[in-house]
Amino acid sequence: MIQKKCATRLVYILLSVVLLSLLLTVGALGATRTYMKSTGNLVNDFANMLKHDLLIEERLLQLEKVGGVQFAVVTIDNLGDESIEGYAEGLFQAWGIGKKGEDNGLLLLISKEDRKMRIEVGYGLEPYIPDAFAGHIIDSILKVRFGQGEFDLGIVECIDAVAKKLQVDLGQAPEVKVNKEDEFSYIELIFIILILIIFSLTSRKRGIYNRGPRVGPRLPPMGGGSSGGRGGFGGGRSGGGGASGGW
Repeated sequence: MIQKKCATRLVYILLSVVLLSLLLTVGALGATRTYMKSTGNLVNDFANMLKHDLLIEERLLQLEKVGGVQFAVVTIDNLGDESIEGYAEGLFQAWGIGKKGEDNGLLLLISKEDRKMRIEVGYGLEPYIPDAFAGHIIDSILKVRFGQGEFDLGIVECIDAVAKKLQVDLGQAPEVKVNKEDEFSYIELIFIILILIIFSLTSRKRGIYNRGPRVGPRLPPMGGGSSGGRGGFGGGRSGGGGASGGW
């Protein structure tokens, strides 16, 4: 009987050790998850959702210069199997958003396919940007603008709301074109096509195409640029404070 009890206890001990090992392994795998590398700017539009990333970058740089707050905006395609909260906190820690020792970082993470967003707040800003205020920004600004497809405008208004809360003067808000401007894009495209057709027909009559290929004017690149490398972030931390939402 005693030997049977000892054997049973030994089995329990072995099962406990195996279970603990599995938990530690899973935790280690989660801890070593890799995130996309920062472009070196405050705006990292990996999901290609923004049309005015340079304008937003300038606004964020102004907030950092005047208010001492390092605010990163990141768009991703999807979260995979992870929650928006877990992804945001992990990315925040991996990049070290904010200055080391001051923890003055903010992160606005936007997941395109999941239609979710989160404002992650660094330790040092939690007294100034409480969870309730972060939630208010999401509900009153981001949900409304994102629901209308006005991602750039929503982000700019989010930045200005944070600046106002921190009593930081960023000056005149930039003008961000929204969907109303896009209503004319098809008309403009048709007009340009008609001009090109007329020009093509006229050129053929003049025999231009018999002289070899023409080289048209070199147009400036549209969007996707950067305002210069920043060399990364400063080692800030977050404890999971902030708020999440969807649109």
